[in-house]
Amino acid sequence: MKKEKAKPQEYSANFKLRVILDVLNNDLSIHESVRKYWNVTSRADIDRYRKTVRTWIRLYKQKGANCFMKESEHQKMQSNVPEHTPHSKSSEYNLAALLAENEYLRMENMYLKKLRALILKEEQEKRARQKSSQN
Repeated sequence: MKKEKAKPQEYSANFKLRVILDVLNNDLSIHESVRKYWNVTSRADIDRYRKTVRTWIRLYKQKGANCFMKESEHQKMQSNVPEHTPHSKSSEYNLAALLAENEYLRMENMYLKKLRALILKEEQEKRARQKSSQN
């Protein structure tokens, strides 16, 4: 009897972004993020999930967060025409897409703030070094 291959786990776009931004923004290693989000300790499990996280980070850097959303969600978010049909499935779907976009924008804003703070800190340290070398 052949052993069936396990179906790959599917993760939401929000989960993927949460993991990616935790690694990128909080200087969390991929190994640490795997232990945090999957709560695994065996080397084989950690290696399997590390590969997944590396792939997500590569995709995020190449294509941005929209690559994790389903095509229909991406199209809904790009649409500038609001849905005004209360209690319909399309308005609920549009709300979900807007909430996902809102979460992404919050994370991106947090990332940009931290990046700006890091750049300012580096510039201050550089000025301090130049000032001390001049004295």
